[in-house]
Amino acid sequence: MKYLVTGATGLVGTSLVNALLQSGIGVHYLTTRVPQNAAFPGARGFRWDPIQGTIDTEALEGVSTVIHLAGASIAKPWTKAYKKEILDSRVQGLAVLAQAIEGGKFPVKKLVTASATGIYPSDLEQVYAESHTEVAQDFLGQVVQQWETAADRWSELGIEVVKCRFGLVFSTTSGSLPAMVGPVRWGLGSALGHGQQWQSWIHLKDLTQLLIWCAAQGPAGVYNAVAPKPLRQIELAKTIARILRKPFWAPPVPSWVLRVILGERSALVLSSQRVSAQKILDAGFVFEFSEVSDALSDLLTPKR
Repeated sequence: MKYLVTGATGLVGTSLVNALLQSGIGVHYLTTRVPQNAAFPGARGFRWDPIQGTIDTEALEGVSTVIHLAGASIAKPWTKAYKKEILDSRVQGLAVLAQAIEGGKFPVKKLVTASATGIYPSDLEQVYAESHTEVAQDFLGQVVQQWETAADRWSELGIEVVKCRFGLVFSTTSGSLPAMVGPVRWGLGSALGHGQQWQSWIHLKDLTQLLIWCAAQGPAGVYNAVAPKPLRQIELAKTIARILRKPFWAPPVPSWVLRVILGERSALVLSSQRVSAQKILDAGFVFEFSEVSDALSDLLTPKR
């Protein structure tokens, strides 16, 4: 059994590749840089450039499953040019891979692709299951819609398609959590905006195992890759403060201030998606971290 992973050097990709190798699964990975196979002993790296449409097709030799995690970071400023890169890195990557598979007649059976809960409109009360069809009309919503459409085209090649809509990925290495923890460590924990927006999250360990589960046995379709218990932003901030034993007294940061500072990117902290994990639970996946306090304690409490 051999998997091909894109985005292997990112937060989720690094965790996934290491977990796959530890479980004895062969791994190929694609990189836009010169492959550094020493980074993943036992894996093989291959060059590609999804924007230019080039790929070393040897990467697909013997591969049964493709796990697509590649995509430009959404944390950088959203200039017009960079917004195009955010979209193209996700959509064109899928198109380049599909073309290579079709042209080379490679026996790929399954695609597991990252997606995002940003496809759902911001709402303070709605609970979003995978069956919800309304798409957010902001930039992120449109990106995710086109991303998933590009993935769905793989089914025309007879390939099973699984889409995982990531929530906030909790890790101390990078991602959203370090940005939340920083102010709290300085005793400046506070709500962002009114603080009532829902945050749907998942521990990196659970996301890694969920991707492996989807690759091995997950039925085709879309899954919300979130823990079962989302919570409001102010409660998340208070939980971080409690675990770090820091005060939580600072006044809320007004929404207008965040919009001035972040511009369109303020949607990353002000939008609200209360996302259900029921489908993945019913399918048989078991979370290690269902409670946010357990997840944060695992990540933020010094290990003895």
